[in-house]
Amino acid sequence: MNDPTRTRDLDDIRALLRAHHESLDHEALTTYFRLFEREDLLEALIDEVRG
Repeated sequence: MNDPTRTRDLDDIRALLRAHHESLDHEALTTYFRLFEREDLLEALIDEVRG
């Protein structure tokens, strides 16, 4: 999350969200993204997965 040039990481996160969206601990995800002040990114990724 701290290296914006690592787009592969975002692709991996997208794939995990798509595959496991219903079973993921969204509170834990939010807490993690909050550590990096990237809650907006998590919201965008979740919106993308929901389509």
